[in-house]
Amino acid sequence: MKNKYAPLILALLVTLAILILIISILSSPSPSPFLIATFIIVWTALFGAIFSLIFENKKDKTLQEKQGL
Repeated sequence: MKNKYAPLILALLVTLAILILIISILSSPSPSPFLIATFIIVWTALFGAIFSLIFENKKDKTLQEKQGL
């Protein structure tokens, strides 16, 4: 059985990682390119998790409508 809360949990974890990265970028006088690249990758993962959650909910609703639930 698929965990329906997995994208939400992923989004929360990635949000926490983004906050940590923002704090580390702002606290250093010149952030490294590796840190900025990591920030972009984590930000992309957050949006991927959110869109996955949205589209999965829409898919579930249309499936329920087709089944007459």
